[in-house]
Formats: sequence, C-alpha cells, structure tokens
Amino acid sequence: MNEARETYLKNYSAVDKIDQMLLGWDLSYKTWKWWHAPTRHAKAIAMSMAYSLYLHCAEGTVDPEWKVTPLSGPKFRQKMSLQMVQYRSSDLRYPGDDKLRNTTQKNKRKRGSIEVGVIECEDHVKRISYSQYLDEKQPRGAKKARLCAGNMTLLKEHLNSMKRVHLASCQMCGKKTYMECQICKKHVCFKSGKNMTSLSCSIDFHDDLMYGLGFMDRVELFGVKKSQFKKANAAEVKKNKIHMKKWMRKYEKDMGDTD
Repeated sequence: MNEARETYLKNYSAVDKIDQMLLGWDLSYKTWKWWHAPTRHAKAIAMSMAYSLYLHCAEGTVDPEWKVTPLSGPKFRQKMSLQMVQYRSSDLRYPGDDKLRNTTQKNKRKRGSIEVGVIECEDHVKRISYSQYLDEKQPRGAKKARLCAGNMTLLKEHLNSMKRVHLASCQMCGKKTYMECQICKKHVCFKSGKNMTSLSCSIDFHDDLMYGLGFMDRVELFGVKKSQFKKANAAEVKKNKIHMKKWMRKYEKDMGDTD
C-alpha cells in the first residue's frame, strides 16, 4: 500500500467528522472575492473547535469546578461574538497584550483612558512609553521616522521638505503657522523669529528628547484639552530628556542585539 493511500485511510473519517461539525457553523454570504471562502472555512473550524473545548470544560471533564450548564451552539456563538467586538487589547487582560505596539492596539487615543502610549513614572508624572517611542522612531511601512536623533541626514530631509501651505496649528507650540513638514505631513513653525538662528519648533518636533512635550503630543497621547495646553518649563523639559534618554539607550541596545 502506498503512503498516500495509507494516510487517506487513516484520516478520512476525521475529515468527515469535521465536515459534520461544520454544518452548524457555516458562515455563508455572497461575494465576488474568492479568498473569502477559505477565510470563512477557517473561521468556522475555529468556532466549532472552540465550542468543542467549551463543552469539555462546561461538562466538568477538565475540572469539576468548571462544571456549568452548557450553552447551545447558537447561544455560544452569539455570546462569543459579543465578547470579541467589545474587547480591546488596551484593556491588558490577557498575556501578550502589553507587548503589542500602540498602532496595533489603537489608532487614536480616547481622552481619559489608560493607554500603553504613556506610562506613569516614579514621580507620578505620565510620560511616553517605549512602545510609543518605537512607533515614531521605527514606523512601519515606507513612512519615514519623525524622530531624528543620531541621524542628521534624516533631519536635513525633514527641514528641506518644509513648505508653505494653508494655516494650521503648530504641532509643537500650538500657534498658527503656514509651514508644514512634507515628510510628516504636520504643521510646525520653521522659525520663531526672522533670523535663521531662531529655528525652534522645526527642530524640537523632530528631537527624540522633546517627544511628548509638544502641543499635539499632549492632546493626542495624554488627553490634554487644546485650550489647557501649556508650554513645558525648563524643569519639565529636563526631566523629559532624562526619561527619553532611557528609551534611546534601550533602542540602541535593541538595535545592536538585532544586528
């Protein structure tokens, strides 16, 4: 008997059992997109297997203390679906949630909620987390990094891309400006005065050490209202620099380990 035939005879009954189980878990809808079919099939298998495991637990065969009256298949699917759409990885309820990058967990921060984008330091002040720093230092896709510490060539590209466009709030100080960084697609003051030596926001916005102190950083990451934003004083800037230097050293170490 050849190997293929032997494998088939040993496993065909399992395939039949799976097909029988999937009769009550079929996800069907009309679509021209052919790849939806294998995706639906995989989801149906996952749900049927989850229900099978649930029955073992609910019947007390795994642990007698878990024994409860099992839900029917449709009720189980309804409750499972509700839990899935309500859960957010930012709730940090399951192992591995805290390892996800901020862009994966949430695209935008809700005011007043606890995010992995910021952490509370020993002095009880919230500052940028390492995962959030990593999002700006090493963004996914073809997007170029906003933070340029240790890369003067990249900083030069950002400054050379500055262009006069429509009026909007500066991402760093909150004042109105026409200048926009075409790489970041963010408005930022190019100079605070008439002289070339007055470069301010355009440098600070791309500085790792100043990350988290700017106008929009405070609004989007920390939930500060635009009307309540205040420019950081010298003491706050100093503490933030110490905090960010810690992430910069960690980043350099991680990159060194990768190499």
